Amino acid sequence: LKRECIGARIEKINQPERDELFFSLHTLNGNKKLIISANPNSARVHFTKAQRENPISAPMFCMLLRKHFNGARIINILQNEVERTVEFLLETYRKALNV
Repeated sequence: LKRECIGARIEKINQPERDELFFSLHTLNGNKKLIISANPNSARVHFTKAQRENPISAPMFCMLLRKHFNGARIINILQNEVERTVEFLLETYRKALNV
């Protein structure tokens, strides 16, 4: 996962289920879909080719992720050996707004 994700750009974020996120990534080896699931019975992070139906209006959490992470580049992925957590380090930029 780390080898494929480092340097990838996040192009799209979807939340088809309450506990599931899909990230469309543009990697050096083409476009890939990364699924992050927090389902208590099947928590996982992996690439997938599955297509999921998205809700008509995106949930608020998904909209927040889109606001801050669309266009971000993945710098590193860390996992503590004794924890079941994965940390994504992202690089993004903010445009200056003229008021």
